[in-house]
Amino acid sequence: MTAIPNQQTGLSSLVTLDGTEITEHGRTASFDYNVNGAIVNLSRGIDKKYFKKAKRGFTLSFTMLPSSTDHTVDGRAGRNFLKDKAAVKSFFPFTIKDISNNYSYSTEVFIGSYTEQLVRRDYSQGYDFYNITIVFEEV
Repeated sequence: MTAIPNQQTGLSSLVTLDGTEITEHGRTASFDYNVNGAIVNLSRGIDKKYFKKAKRGFTLSFTMLPSSTDHTVDGRAGRNFLKDKAAVKSFFPFTIKDISNNYSYSTEVFIGSYTEQLVRRDYSQGYDFYNITIVFEEV
């Protein structure tokens, strides 16, 4: 990765998408676990549940996220990067890191939904602020 001029090196990145670190700027995260299964009635009168696939879902919400990477608090990818990725219907490598617990989880995801709301335009600086919610679903 290349050095970013305003990046604060003391901050640890929680999330990377397609090899690019996503900003911590006003971010909240939630994770859920979706179990996809089927209940089958056997001839003996017993019900059995078969698990087809257990998938994780990852939701990231950002408040007052600048459109430009140059204006995020840590210099990492912001709104424009997320919007560009949401426009592409593809799978992306996705990694979550918890530095304090020495834990890392990597998987392939697609973007299930992307919503944004323009909060403020800063004409003098040439960038905007958005509230964004993006949902990643495990393949």
